[in-house]
Amino acid sequence: MACRNPEGLERSEFSYGFRPGRIAQDAVRKAQRYVQEGFQIVVDVDLEKFFDRVMAR
Repeated sequence: MACRNPEGLERSEFSYGFRPGRIAQDAVRKAQRYVQEGFQIVVDVDLEKFFDRVMAR
């Protein structure tokens, strides 16, 4: 994901988790393309249970 502004990622074109018509291999190919374009860092974030913890506080 190449994202300078993380707000709205749930609707983002950069999101691949549980998106209709998208698979894990699509995310890997996209990350490889970003590296080829000159991005130096690729970050994979798994937010499973994150919102459960945030909402509980």
